[in-house]
Amino acid sequence: DHASTAATLNNMAGVHQSKGNYDEALALYDRALKIKEKALGPDHPSTLDTLYNMALLHEGQGDKVKAKEVLEL
Repeated sequence: DHASTAATLNNMAGVHQSKGNYDEALALYDRALKIKEKALGPDHPSTLDTLYNMALLHEGQGDKVKAKEVLEL
């Protein structure tokens, strides 16, 4: 549950996203987000970065509603 682990998970998610492995990317973003919220808090820039990445994933899949929901958490 360390912020460095979350950063690595976030980066791994980005790799999966770039390869089109969206389900795997989303799962990794979700794990990273949970760790960051616990370790850094919900308003920390790194936590918000992961939320933004999740929103971009949803938007890239054409789900703008879900992207907006993620950003409004």
